[in-house]
Amino acid sequence: MVLHLCLSSAGRNHVLSSIGGISYTDGNRTFESTVLNHLITWARSSIEKSLNQPTIPHAVIVLNATDTKIDSRAWDVEYATTSLMSDVAGAIDRDPTYKELKDYWVGRGKTIRNMRDLLECYYASITVVRVPGDGRYMMIDEQVQKLHDVSIIGALNVK
Repeated sequence: MVLHLCLSSAGRNHVLSSIGGISYTDGNRTFESTVLNHLITWARSSIEKSLNQPTIPHAVIVLNATDTKIDSRAWDVEYATTSLMSDVAGAIDRDPTYKELKDYWVGRGKTIRNMRDLLECYYASITVVRVPGDGRYMMIDEQVQKLHDVSIIGALNVK
């Protein structure tokens, strides 16, 4: 599976990273250590380099080449987002870097219970879109349309 991290800010979309060969399964620590690290690192450096941060980006995580034999609910954007964020929720207490960032934000009055709470310190929203890997062309088209819709909505709702 190839994973793309897409960010939308002030009407511009950016592909942060394409990470080949990530084999995401529920509870996979590879996602925690690689993808979450990219999301946090990029956001921190972006905020640190900006004198005034009028907007924060929207993060869209595209799980490309997803096996079509998964639970049919996983194709829904809200379900995919909730499911992935639930799977990585505990990373906040497993990784020393994330613990340090949690302490930083708690010290500034934020409530950080899980990774989603931490990510939302840096991103206006986090959305997961799955795109199928095999020849299900109608499903691919539907999921790409969802990705397009999420990108447009993110661009219109820049905070």
